[in-house]
Amino acid sequence: MEKDANTTVMKQCGICDTKCVYSAIETTFMLGVVSNLLIVYIVVKEKRLHDPTLIGIAGLAVSDAIFLFLRLLKPIEEVIRVSTCENGTDKAIGTKWYYSIRTSAWAAANTHVAMLAVIRYITLVYPIKSHLILTIKRILLASFWIWLFSLAFVGTLSVLMAYNLIPGWQSHEYVLILWTCVYIMPVTVTTILHWRKVILVRRSANTYSTDRQIKNIRRMSKLVILVVILATVLPLPRFINKILIAINMNRRLDISKEFLRHFKGVSDILFLVNHSINPILYGFLSQRVRKSLQKVFCKIAVHNQRSDRDRSGDRSSENRGIGVNPKCIGDNDVKTLCGATNEGNVTLEKYKRRPKASTSSTSTIESCISSISDVV
Repeated sequence: MEKDANTTVMKQCGICDTKCVYSAIETTFMLGVVSNLLIVYIVVKEKRLHDPTLIGIAGLAVSDAIFLFLRLLKPIEEVIRVSTCENGTDKAIGTKWYYSIRTSAWAAANTHVAMLAVIRYITLVYPIKSHLILTIKRILLASFWIWLFSLAFVGTLSVLMAYNLIPGWQSHEYVLILWTCVYIMPVTVTTILHWRKVILVRRSANTYSTDRQIKNIRRMSKLVILVVILATVLPLPRFINKILIAINMNRRLDISKEFLRHFKGVSDILFLVNHSINPILYGFLSQRVRKSLQKVFCKIAVHNQRSDRDRSGDRSSENRGIGVNPKCIGDNDVKTLCGATNEGNVTLEKYKRRPKASTSSTSTIESCISSISDVV
């Protein structure tokens, strides 16, 4: 019998089954971790982005990055296990501390989304008082309390389960308590405040309406609908999957294991998408964030081109300047981006004397990316 078992393991060694395939797909969401960390970096680095809304977005990005990183450790472990032909008995990941911190990060991320809805609603309803109510210090303090509450909430549930005061984590009672507090309540708050904001804006537009205002209102309304739908729909399959698992433990459902396996894989992917698109919805769609990214990309382009020129010992570029795309250089950022070198000033003075070209918010980052590709 022992020999047959070893033979079976050897046959399955290196073969990626259904679970392994979904795990491999999930590992690609490490891009979500990178994009969230990029939002945090830009907001912290650029002083022009130090306002309550973007500080709250940075807090959301921190929570999403931590949750995604912890959540993706399990798929990475599964892929490594299959690649190295391990039997999976000795698991370095999967302790109670791991699940508690991961669940706390998930709760903090969802609560930050609700906090952003509150911030934007206060900014709209009380445009003058909001500068006094919503300070950076208060937003940072609110983000700290969100994390503290999330850790305390998940820790309390863990203690209650340890003393058998509530059923285990796979029971439907635990699933309903957790998902009601972490998923349903934040989504409800976000939906109500976003729709309330749209109604107030539409009412004000009836009195003071221009073509540009109407266009902006329509754009904002579409974005609000998109945010609400994504926040509601993407985590929903995972919630249903958790309920099915809890019910199936006590009552055997007439559902094939293959269906449950694929349903779990798809629901997990949609769940990860929900936390990976927040940098796009809340960060990269902001014109100020895009301009700050443009500035950072231009600095990298200038630095890399200078380094390449210094390494190659090419001094013939003194007459033609540093070759930076003029669209990436603003009048206020010339000294910051390119320093005060003699060869830089020759070309940049020409750029500064040129009339300032108007660039749309959608084309600014492309010009910088093209400049970077020329350097590389």
